Amino acid sequence: MKKLELKVPPLLLFLLSIPLMWLVRDQQHELFSISWLSLLALFFAVSGLLIIILAVIEFRRQHTTVDPRDPNQSSTLVCEGIFKVTRNPMYLGFSLLLLAWGMLLSSMLSLLWVPLFMAYLNQWQIKPEERLLRQKFPDQYPAYRQRVRRWL
Repeated sequence: MKKLELKVPPLLLFLLSIPLMWLVRDQQHELFSISWLSLLALFFAVSGLLIIILAVIEFRRQHTTVDPRDPNQSSTLVCEGIFKVTRNPMYLGFSLLLLAWGMLLSSMLSLLWVPLFMAYLNQWQIKPEERLLRQKFPDQYPAYRQRVRRWL
């Protein structure tokens, strides 16, 4: 399935996930009481947005591309800021936003979309990106990979 590698922009996949999760929601089975669910979902949503914003700021500060479809366009291996905590902060942020959305939908079926989204990213976005980054930054990337985890 190499045809899927680096083909679907993660932002597009994230945006398509929102209505798909809504379509598969199961309104008969509430998972959480609405009182604390909203607060928890808000926490995950704010955290996800903050992580994405910090990642974009760091990419801009380093004068490198935010577009993950062609890692060869990367002019710099970004290892500062939020990238000291996670190698994939934007994907982590998208995942947290989807988690918040699934919680607000109060649907187990919708929540199951989050690990599917993450598994897709791991297989067809992150692994190919890592392969190309190892080639482009043969000295820096392996050391960075040893220091910082893929997700958290």
